[in-house]
Amino acid sequence: MALDLYIQTYNDKAFVPLLKFIQDERNLEYRGVLFQLMAKYANLKIQDLIFMLSHLPNEKLLEILLKVLETYPVQEVKDIILNEVRGRSSIRVISSAIQILSNFPDERFFYLLKIYYQSSSIELRVRIAKILKNLDDERGVEILKKLTCDTDFFVRNEACYSLVELKNSSGNHYLRDIFEDPGHPSHKIINNIYSLRAFEEVA
Repeated sequence: MALDLYIQTYNDKAFVPLLKFIQDERNLEYRGVLFQLMAKYANLKIQDLIFMLSHLPNEKLLEILLKVLETYPVQEVKDIILNEVRGRSSIRVISSAIQILSNFPDERFFYLLKIYYQSSSIELRVRIAKILKNLDDERGVEILKKLTCDTDFFVRNEACYSLVELKNSSGNHYLRDIFEDPGHPSHKIINNIYSLRAFEEVA
């Protein structure tokens, strides 16, 4: 509460005490408080919060800060996040980083996706399929095509829905191929989607 009031009252001077507070690992048990404080501070001084990315002592705090930056995506975070995500094992860190970078979909972003769409984490593969729904880019469509052959149903389902929503021409041709191929892993999913859409149009 004291830090919250301090941020509201002295936002230009709140950076140092906030940084000290989040760097104290004993405060990690107050993750919800940390998230709220950082979000409030980001709304006031996003540049200072970006600076924190390079000065966090552990991965748990990085997870919290990246969740804040999902809400406040700014161009300046791109290079820092690309550096921070390298070699990380936390699925939460990787997932948040990909979500933030999707706001700036350059070649490096798609390079990351080519690495992580094959992750052993179902949660991460589903997240990637969801993110690509909003990016009508041929490089993303190619990844979604591969995800329709994923071993997990939920990943295939999300990839199919994303392709349907995109209305991309090459994606549409691919969906038609799946629809006509009973041996494709996503054949039933596409049939169900098309049947549901047909029903909704009639209704």
